[in-house]
Amino acid sequence: MKTSLRKAILDSSDAAALIPEDLDPILFEELLNLQPLAELLSVAQADGKTHEYSIRSSHPQAWFEGESTPMNQTKSAYVRKTVQLKIQRIWGGVTGFTQAVTEEFIDALETELMGSLTGMADIMEFGALYGAADDIGFTGDAYQYSGILPRMWAYAPGNVVDAGGNKITLDDLDAAIALAAKHRQTRNDPYLWMMGQRMKQVVDGLQTRVQMPLQSMELFDGKLTMAAYDAKPILETDYLVPESTSTSPSDLSATEDDGAGSLAADQYFYNISSVTVYGEQIAGTEANVTMTGGSDAVDLAWTADSNAVLYLIWRGLATGNANLQLLDIIPALSYDSAGTVNGTVTAYKDTGAKTPVAVKPLSTGEQTILLLNRDARKGVKFLGKIDDMGRQVDSLVSYVPLARVKDTYDYMLKAYMSLKMPYPNLVAQIRHAKLA
Repeated sequence: MKTSLRKAILDSSDAAALIPEDLDPILFEELLNLQPLAELLSVAQADGKTHEYSIRSSHPQAWFEGESTPMNQTKSAYVRKTVQLKIQRIWGGVTGFTQAVTEEFIDALETELMGSLTGMADIMEFGALYGAADDIGFTGDAYQYSGILPRMWAYAPGNVVDAGGNKITLDDLDAAIALAAKHRQTRNDPYLWMMGQRMKQVVDGLQTRVQMPLQSMELFDGKLTMAAYDAKPILETDYLVPESTSTSPSDLSATEDDGAGSLAADQYFYNISSVTVYGEQIAGTEANVTMTGGSDAVDLAWTADSNAVLYLIWRGLATGNANLQLLDIIPALSYDSAGTVNGTVTAYKDTGAKTPVAVKPLSTGEQTILLLNRDARKGVKFLGKIDDMGRQVDSLVSYVPLARVKDTYDYMLKAYMSLKMPYPNLVAQIRHAKLA
């Protein structure tokens, strides 16, 4: 990368700015190396900062009829979807170099740019998998776009495979395939598995159904190393693996708020899972409250998790994670009028207005596996390639030089992006799978 940076820098005594037109393609190429999803998923050109597309829910059906029957049932059904592209950016800066362009400056700038690209790659994968805006029925975070998992949970909760807290099996993988490819003409679409590195190693050892000619089989440590399962490539990502030590709130409290909602008299159980920039975490400590009235709400309160960017709110009518369901996804951060983070979210009111979906929280030792359709027309794709004026550009990320003073060089990497899922039911997730 250093050679390319040299070409993009004007060799002058006043350290003139890097040329964005020269640097953007270099940064884009490095971003693809750091973030495989950006290369494996197609990128659709956005029409503007607010992009509209249709989610097709039916197509015209044929039927038997007489020769003179008038036509009917001729139209497809669509749900019109409006997606607002979200700003992703990171600020970088290098200090401690002379005003003239030197070898030390180029080394420092290269290091800083690569670190900044890593930060952009991280937020891209978080957004693609877990981001939750306010456009799919969850409270969401208005500064994020909705990713694959929240949209699957909202539109197609039946596409979740429950491994039951047991070791992953080939039957679990096959069940995910059956759910994601159950619609006509989708079985041979390009799909992509995503799973943790250790989970991939365990899947490599599930060789009970592998059939290969012996002369072409290579064993390593008593197992085959699989780059794909069912002709679907496997991408290793630890964004689907909770941290070994959860930071989800452990001091959750629940209190009744008389007459403030529509919850019936009953005992309600709650839990919260933090979603950090590296994914969903194990649920924290459960709280419960007994409602005495018939039109009440529940006030939840907790101490903020400094690592969280979202919270998953779980509710059930019996104790234990197996009896909880996903009620809402809420932001973990608060913002001022300019969109700058100015605090944390530590409270939630359950008024009974939202209906939980059939997704359960993760417990200790459990991981998830994702299977997604990446067909250019029907599958998951990134939406973007426009600049801050809404003009089409070729790169996902742009380099923006900033004002600087002597001995400093500041810049910004910036992208306007969202995610497009015309068919949210062509995705499946295996939850509650263990390594052993």
